[in-house]
Amino acid sequence: MGWIFGVSAGDEAVGTPNHGAGSNISSLTFDLPASEYARTVEFAGARIVVTGAAGGIGAALARRSHHLGAHVVLADLHDASVLRIASELNAIRPSTALGVAADIGTENGNRDLVNASRAFMGGIDLFFANAGVGTGGF
Repeated sequence: MGWIFGVSAGDEAVGTPNHGAGSNISSLTFDLPASEYARTVEFAGARIVVTGAAGGIGAALARRSHHLGAHVVLADLHDASVLRIASELNAIRPSTALGVAADIGTENGNRDLVNASRAFMGGIDLFFANAGVGTGGF
């Protein structure tokens, strides 16, 4: 009883019901190849941190999580973008999003992000470690 959840790099998140009418849109089911590994995650009231949230998949994860009722901390090196997105989310539900400039490539950057997130939300339920830099090769 949940939703199949997907995120595109175009700042859109899509969810489609995996069963009939009356789906609970505050939870998501991640359907993996082996059905015994399917998990349901409750987003309503969850405290979520998303790194790499200035755009792309990170921004989409933050927006969709917020839409489903979570409190979110958006982190990225590009502080203007996460501050703008957090402001957009707070316009929808006040005091439920925080933008943080964070260099998670350093121990201090990670520590500061976790401390800011705990101070804002009182704890962390989900941490989407989405930040990264592609170099064009494997």
